[in-house]
Amino acid sequence: VLNGQPYNRKCDVYSFGICLWEIYCCEMPYPDLSFAEVSSAVVRQ
Repeated sequence: VLNGQPYNRKCDVYSFGICLWEIYCCEMPYPDLSFAEVSSAVVRQ
């Protein structure tokens, strides 16, 4: 979606996984990176 590609279930699965990790660990994922850096890394992969 961020890269202009069509939306599919992979976006939901990735987002859900991040949410589960946050709930389980009670921490922010990638605390040393800004939101822009995380978004950029997701688009590149």
